[in-house]
Formats: sequence, structure tokens, C-alpha cells
Amino acid sequence: MPIKQLTLLIVCLNSYSILAQSDTSTTLTNVQSRHEIEDNKVHTPQVKMSGELSKFVSMMDSLDAKTLVPEGYRIQIFSAAGPNGKKDAITNQSDFLKTFEKTTSYTLWNYPSWVVRVGDYRTYLAALEFHMEIRELYPASFIVTDEIKVDYSSK
Repeated sequence: MPIKQLTLLIVCLNSYSILAQSDTSTTLTNVQSRHEIEDNKVHTPQVKMSGELSKFVSMMDSLDAKTLVPEGYRIQIFSAAGPNGKKDAITNQSDFLKTFEKTTSYTLWNYPSWVVRVGDYRTYLAALEFHMEIRELYPASFIVTDEIKVDYSSK
């Protein structure tokens, strides 16, 4: 680093530290009673909306809930096309649920075939952990990015 730039950097940092130590200091006053503390609380202002504005805000909230679908990961364990594809997918899904009762599973039409996807994982690592468990039973399974269903009430 050239000497001029280094000198300029030191001067700038020194002036910054000098400005940080200004003479205007604030002091706390002694509070005499609990009532004075309650009087000094910060009150948040209340906003009153008109009926039309309230309807608009609730409509926008409901639209956000429908359109903002969380992205996550699922494990695809089966894929089949043809005339018996849907039947085979449902059979495969029921076989999976016999073994893993608590894991969610979905039979989906993913053109041109029916697929069975399992789990709702927010992170790839969580999906990978479950994928390692089922890999022996489903060697052709793999992790895919998908829209997931998140249960916020369980936390």
C-alpha cells in the first residue's frame, strides 16, 4: 500500500474517532418513583383504518398467503408413465406409508408421468438425512426442489 494512501487512511480514521467523542453527553436523571417510570414508557400509536382500507389489507393478506408458497425439498421415490402409471404410483405410495407412517407423501402428475414424492423439508440437509434412511428401500430415489407444505402450528 503506498505511503500516501496509508497516511490518508490514518487521518480519516483519526478524524472519525475524534467526531465520535463529542462533548454533547446525555445523563440519566434519577427516577423518584414507580409512577414516573410508568409515565416515561413509550406508547405506540394506534392506527385506525377505514372500512375500505381494512378490506383491502385483508384481501392482500389472503392473496399473499395463496401466492407465497414456501419452496423446499422433497424426495421423489417413484415415477411411472403409461396407462397404469397412476395406479402404480398410488400402490407405491401406499407401500411407502406402510413403512413410514408419519412421513407425508404426495402422488402428483408431473407431465408425462405420475410421481410419488415424500416429505416436506425446508433445507437440503434435512431432505438428505431422510434420503439416507430410505436409500436402501428406494435406490432410484432422489431429492427434488418443490413447493412444500409447512405446518407453523407445531412449533
